[in-house]
Amino acid sequence: DKPNCGAQVTALQIVVSVSTAGIIAAVLGEVAWIHLGTDRHDVGRLSTVAVMVLGATPAAFVLARADAHLWPALGAWSPSPLRAFWIDHPALGAVVAFVAWDLAGYCYHRLGHGTRVGWAAHQVHHSGTSYDMTLAWRQSWFPLHALVAFPPVALLGVPLTTVVGCAAVSK
Repeated sequence: DKPNCGAQVTALQIVVSVSTAGIIAAVLGEVAWIHLGTDRHDVGRLSTVAVMVLGATPAAFVLARADAHLWPALGAWSPSPLRAFWIDHPALGAVVAFVAWDLAGYCYHRLGHGTRVGWAAHQVHHSGTSYDMTLAWRQSWFPLHALVAFPPVALLGVPLTTVVGCAAVSK
């Protein structure tokens, strides 16, 4: 018998970790490629990305903790047969969650462009001078309009872990 050395790693944790590491590696690789491949070293872009990551990461942690508490409360409004259906049909639940999350992301982006509060948070995403992967890291530290766009997905009754996996793959 082996002693229990901690919790088992789930497939969801692996998907989220691998996709997050892939995003970070791709962005850093692109920044290095641009930095090393030109005569003009774009330190401004690198410092902007660093500042955005350092600010957005703690903000994302706070929002994720809020979602972890809010999601079950909103999901409880979903009919229990629907919640049970997603548990019995996880692949279909993942497809629905992916489409719903993508639609919520579209609404988030539209709110970011179409409302004053949304634009105040979203305009930093459009501050880049070139179209590259660093734009993914140019995000607001406090995206208030996300509180309108994403919670309705919880009303579908799909488990939060499924949606987190879909969001990680989507990014």
